[in-house]
Amino acid sequence: MKIMSSILAWIAGKPKAVPESPPCETSMQKPKRRRKQNRRGDSCKAPGKPRTKYRPGEGYRSRHKRRLRSNLKYQQEVREWCKESGLTLRITNGGHHWAFYYGGQLAPGSLFAEWWPSTAKLVIGKQWKQGIHTQDCRQLIRVLENHLKFRKTG
Repeated sequence: MKIMSSILAWIAGKPKAVPESPPCETSMQKPKRRRKQNRRGDSCKAPGKPRTKYRPGEGYRSRHKRRLRSNLKYQQEVREWCKESGLTLRITNGGHHWAFYYGGQLAPGSLFAEWWPSTAKLVIGKQWKQGIHTQDCRQLIRVLENHLKFRKTG
């Protein structure tokens, strides 16, 4: 019945007076601060200093191109390391996507890692939210070595 009377009052152009409610306790409290999300969207950075240094004021497109060119120079070095470690490396999309395989994709103890050198994103085991910011091949090799040691021992 209350709903009907408020609708009729609205139609007639006479809005029904609504008593003002006191503010609740939660609106008086400070809002909780959200955890600042990492700019890159990666959960952590790879150890070591990258070969391609950050240049202040450089645009992201030119930085991505420079990072890609730099890492393609070391492609042969990474391929040799993969052979020694028993990994299979597949580079596609003009060098923009590097995929590393160890064992079968579904076998226990296997490793599947993807790396995009231009954006420095390394994802291990398709865990997209736990990406690692890996800027160059040396950092990449270090991270993959650590993962291989862990998989073989534990």
